[in-house]
Amino acid sequence: MKKLGHKIIKCFLTACGVLFIAGMILPRILAEYRLFALLFWIGNGITILIAIFAVIAFLNPILKKKTPYITEVAKSTLILHDLPPEVAEPLFTNMPNVKFFCATNKMAFCKGFYDCWLKKPGICVLHDGMHNLGKEIAQCDTFIVISKSLYGGFSRETKNALDRSISYILPFFHVRNRELHHHTRYDNIGTMRVYFYSADGLSEMEQAAVSEMVKAVGVNLDRQGCETIFIGDVTELSEVLV
Repeated sequence: MKKLGHKIIKCFLTACGVLFIAGMILPRILAEYRLFALLFWIGNGITILIAIFAVIAFLNPILKKKTPYITEVAKSTLILHDLPPEVAEPLFTNMPNVKFFCATNKMAFCKGFYDCWLKKPGICVLHDGMHNLGKEIAQCDTFIVISKSLYGGFSRETKNALDRSISYILPFFHVRNRELHHHTRYDNIGTMRVYFYSADGLSEMEQAAVSEMVKAVGVNLDRQGCETIFIGDVTELSEVLV
């Protein structure tokens, strides 16, 4: 969108330049017609003013210092999980500066309204406790996903929660890492780590395929350093969760 805006402004400045030159030449040609000459001089002045404003609009986003959406102080860790309460409570005890989203809570499926892209940017219109998940992902420095390994991917609950977080991105596409991905809505770029439990039955080839899938999700969320960890029993999480 920014590139398109710059192209429009460039075309507009070119048109202003043509009008300015015409406004300098034509009044001299039509000097005997004083009314026409006066109108051209007035139009030339308006053209100059418009050109000045267009130059300011063009240079402003270039010279303006880009402010990250999240400050250094606000960065934290966000954990999205599908763990039962009896497992999650002792596991997450005494974890400072960490927010949690439980995917097993009662949650609607993504309806595909796309209002989170167009009408209420960044906010899901389904207010069931998951409407701010996209914004929470944007605010965290480390995004951790804990999911049961199911059919070589996320569990149903985790996948639904990730679907509900599409407000994190924009509906527009661009090429990133030689792949087509969504533009991100926010400037904050953090890391992503995914833990799959009940994954002891996956072969090395299957684990490699799952890791590639997680990497693609991380790239789409503009996350750096996506890491995938496979464990057997869910109780092993306390040993590997860092």
